[in-house]
Amino acid sequence: METLMNFRLPGDLKQQFQNLCNERKSTMTTEIVRFILDYVGNTPSKSNQRVWGGGRNAR
Repeated sequence: METLMNFRLPGDLKQQFQNLCNERKSTMTTEIVRFILDYVGNTPSKSNQRVWGGGRNAR
């Protein structure tokens, strides 16, 4: 199941991130999920074995 997550960040940081994602033909959602998977993956446990398939927002 996918879950919606909202958070606040500085507008200029969001714009830089969005521009970089666009340049790399990716989405902000894909890159944030990739970061979280990498972060969680650095701590071995049974709960972090899932590999994200991208969902409807991935390119």
